[in-house]
Amino acid sequence: MSEDKEATETLFKAFVKGFAKHDTALVAPTLADDFVWSQPTGEDFVGKEAALQAMADRWSAPGGGPVFGHGGFEVIGDTVIQTYEVTADAPGGGERTVRGMDIYKVRDGLLTRKDAFWKQLG
Repeated sequence: MSEDKEATETLFKAFVKGFAKHDTALVAPTLADDFVWSQPTGEDFVGKEAALQAMADRWSAPGGGPVFGHGGFEVIGDTVIQTYEVTADAPGGGERTVRGMDIYKVRDGLLTRKDAFWKQLG
């Protein structure tokens, strides 16, 4: 394994650990200042602080926001592709579990972008 790939895997594992623990203090060191988080809804959180605030808001919502599980990831150059299952509120009530995929970009040892894609909930 190349040093770059190993470094990216270490970076991404640190991000996932913080995200899973709902801990912005653990997530923050993995993000570039110009980080962009694009939601499946089309909403973008531009900048590290905006993304961290969006995470904190999501995690403080009733129920703690969507629940993620059964995932994995692959590092390909400066890109990380993550797949998972996500359980979230469905339109009209109740919950639904769907598959999701996020595509991350890495620059200078930090995450710069998170594009989130989920199957339709409704």
